[in-house]
Amino acid sequence: MRRLSFYDHHRQSYHSAVWLPRPAVVGEFMIGEYAIKGGGVRNGGEFQITLYRFHNDFLSPQFSIFDDGLLSFYTLQKMGVVEKIRKADLRHRDDLARLLIKNDVRDRSHTKLADS
Repeated sequence: MRRLSFYDHHRQSYHSAVWLPRPAVVGEFMIGEYAIKGGGVRNGGEFQITLYRFHNDFLSPQFSIFDDGLLSFYTLQKMGVVEKIRKADLRHRDDLARLLIKNDVRDRSHTKLADS
């Protein structure tokens, strides 16, 4: 099975230079099959999960997938993680990061979670 990793834009060193605030958006994650050395995206591609806060305390994930990221999405789905995200009570973007880590998706973010 493909080895997936993710990064949380808010924990990237370049976050403040590229983040464009949008109403209701509280987090963006890229998930994919990344090269271990030298960076870059491998054959599985990558896709994005954007977290929105609407009129309650919970976050709603939106999956954005282009055709070149389908293999990575299918891998996450086969792992059962898509269903776990759908059922999760996400209240903070770190909740999604912890869920991914718990399900063997490697955290490639520049800054680690506070409790890691």
